Amino acid sequence: DSTTEALSHCRQELADTSEAEGEAARRAGVEEETCQRLQASLENSEAAAENVRRELEENEEHLGKASEDLEETRLRLQSSLEAQSQTSSALEDSQAQCRGLQDQLEATQEEGQRLL
Repeated sequence: DSTTEALSHCRQELADTSEAEGEAARRAGVEEETCQRLQASLENSEAAAENVRRELEENEEHLGKASEDLEETRLRLQSSLEAQSQTSSALEDSQAQCRGLQDQLEATQEEGQRLL
């Protein structure tokens, strides 16, 4: 009778141990799946970060080129403004010469009228 009780007790402990091992195996499986999902997520994040880094480098290159283009445009505009200023100054000089010639012409015509 005590042997039967001991045997029953051992069977119960074996069942409990087996159940605990099954639960531990299930948990290990869940943890393995979680670990695999986290690994995949990490790899995706690293790939996305690499893509962002490449895009950033490309944007920096485009920004550098745009900055160079802007500087070239600024220099061309500055040169154009200087040329326009010189042209305006030359035009003012020409207008002053024309006024002088017109004054001389009027004076010559008046002198001619007096002589007639």
